[in-house]
Amino acid sequence: MGTVVEKIFSQHLNRPVHAGEMVVVDVDASMMQDINGPAVIENFDSIAGYVSSPGRHLAVLDHCSPCPSVNAANTQKKMREFAWRQGMRLADQGEGVCHQVMLESGMVRPGSIAVGTDSHSCMYGALNAFGAAVSAADEAVILACGRAWFRVPETIRVEFTGRPAPGISAMDLALYMAATLGVSGAQYRCLEFGGEALRFLSVDARATICNIAAETGAKCAIMPYDEILKKWLSEQKRGDTRGSWRTLTRCTPARWKSIPQPACRLSPRRPASTALCRSAAWKVTRFSRFLSGPVPMAVWRISRKPGRFCGGDR
Repeated sequence: MGTVVEKIFSQHLNRPVHAGEMVVVDVDASMMQDINGPAVIENFDSIAGYVSSPGRHLAVLDHCSPCPSVNAANTQKKMREFAWRQGMRLADQGEGVCHQVMLESGMVRPGSIAVGTDSHSCMYGALNAFGAAVSAADEAVILACGRAWFRVPETIRVEFTGRPAPGISAMDLALYMAATLGVSGAQYRCLEFGGEALRFLSVDARATICNIAAETGAKCAIMPYDEILKKWLSEQKRGDTRGSWRTLTRCTPARWKSIPQPACRLSPRRPASTALCRSAAWKVTRFSRFLSGPVPMAVWRISRKPGRFCGGDR
């Protein structure tokens, strides 16, 4: 029994999959947005004529809304025509931000593999899915054949313990995480979240934390499948889509494998799996409000003694 990301890939390939493996898998859902959409279309036109399973793919016009230039308008026109011609789903201007549209579209389900041509596509992990960013060239291949290759990431287990104090939001937890891990502290890792504090976080709040995981270099970020997510899916008329391996618990003990450690303040506890390269437990009852600044990864604590916060428990 491995990490959540290993389980997701194992289910898709119908065999045990372990962190570090190079795999080619079917992609359940993909998204392209209007900044790199033209590059996706150009790459696609060079290799294929028809989109495979167009209902699994979404084109979103949200980054330039309203269009600030003629060039941006022509770009969106090209994407509309491509989506209509291929029978793809289209979210036009004013219909929402790309990642939020993906979460609400029904395309991303627990245990699925969903990708997007945007660095914050790890946000899809709020629904207990593998969500990751891909390049325009990769997205073109996914449109053509519905498959993609990945190196299965190692996992950093992050547990938020305690109950958030009044006024503490998911963004405060996310900024603490980002400042503590740093811009490369989770590089090509999966951030697997747990802890009793998640009982007090809605799916929207969890999506915020997964979104900010991109700022740590994480490949993906995954929240658990629990009663909160199950209720949200029911309210969205999704039903129970998890399958027979619904309960995702911590990894069973296994032999420790030496993996280069990210330079951040994490618990020195021995991981419970060869794929669980580090673990951290942060007590949210002691968290303050935080603000992010214009300098990369600059986070300030809001308190009577304001000052820059660089991570850890200072």
